[in-house]
Amino acid sequence: MSSWMTLITNEWRLKLLAFVLAVLMLGAVAFSQNPPTTKSLSVPLGYTVRDGFILINPPSKTTVTFNGLADVIARLNPENFIATVDASKVEVGPAVKVNIRASLAGIIFGVSITQPAPIVVNVDLMQTKEVPVQVGVRAGPGWAVTKAVATCPGSETPNPCRVHFDGPASWENNLTATATLPGLVDFSSKDSPNQRVQLGNSSGALDISSLNTRPAATLDVTAVNIHVEATPGVTSSTVPLVDAPPSHGPARATGSRGSRSRRSRSSSPATRRPWQGCGSSRSPRSI
Repeated sequence: MSSWMTLITNEWRLKLLAFVLAVLMLGAVAFSQNPPTTKSLSVPLGYTVRDGFILINPPSKTTVTFNGLADVIARLNPENFIATVDASKVEVGPAVKVNIRASLAGIIFGVSITQPAPIVVNVDLMQTKEVPVQVGVRAGPGWAVTKAVATCPGSETPNPCRVHFDGPASWENNLTATATLPGLVDFSSKDSPNQRVQLGNSSGALDISSLNTRPAATLDVTAVNIHVEATPGVTSSTVPLVDAPPSHGPARATGSRGSRSRRSRSSSPATRRPWQGCGSSRSPRSI
């Protein structure tokens, strides 16, 4: 027993130094084959938004930077990370700063994460607005549209149709909803089902399918049925007037002929009184 103790304790300082050097060399060899590595990935962002508020055009992804040993880092992908934004205490404003919290989706040893920088978002109030659906039609030549209505079965207000938009309050200024009948109206009556509803406001068209908000802006009815009635219109043309003499000759005035007849009768000898001679002004003589 004493011989073993003597073997260990004899020149123990030199032996301890040799052991430390061996461990360091082993670590150096290990790290040369699997060195510490830093990597960045684009990770989808999740949002927690305050009730009654909505974020306009917030970023959908953020960059997460992490480090660890090369063999561990090489196996990681965006699905291994969770990045969330806490917007539960925001107020309305065009540039509100919020923080991002990044973490691992599971238990992975040897990986540390550098938290992303805060982002700036546009915050607005979330409101619901009811909008009547207008029908856009174009009358063909010679036709006049007498009726154009949109109906939306299943809606709260199906006939005439009124849709409900849930979105930022600032987008609802002069909000309109239009369903357009394709082609020209050159028929008496027609039903056109499943026509798309197009939203618009004072800034232009709003494509509900491409809007980027958190939570998402929604439209309860996206397609409607259109009924159109029309009648043939009245057309007019310009006809030139030609100044020409009448084909039946000049008309005679009946009044002139009547005057001449009366003059003829008054000057007839049969009707003259005895004392009246042609051109005489003398009185009749007494017998």
